[in-house]
Amino acid sequence: MLASQSQNNEGKRDLMSDYELYQSEIDKIEALLLEGYKVETIYENLSGMFIEMTCQEQMRRLHLLTADGRKYFSAKIKEQLAAS
Repeated sequence: MLASQSQNNEGKRDLMSDYELYQSEIDKIEALLLEGYKVETIYENLSGMFIEMTCQEQMRRLHLLTADGRKYFSAKIKEQLAAS
């Protein structure tokens, strides 16, 4: 194994480009919102944004790694608040 391969431990980012990761995050966000999930908890740290969402007593956790994914999620939440 190459030294660069052994040092690169960013998990999902190794397997796909940043754009593909961003698209994957958008798809997950859209799917959960369409299923009727509501945000319970949001917290951020250096590892990204962590979101807990519930729907009919089921909880789902979403971890957003990309800055664009976090911006997209924030915009979707603002849209929901404006509509209600």
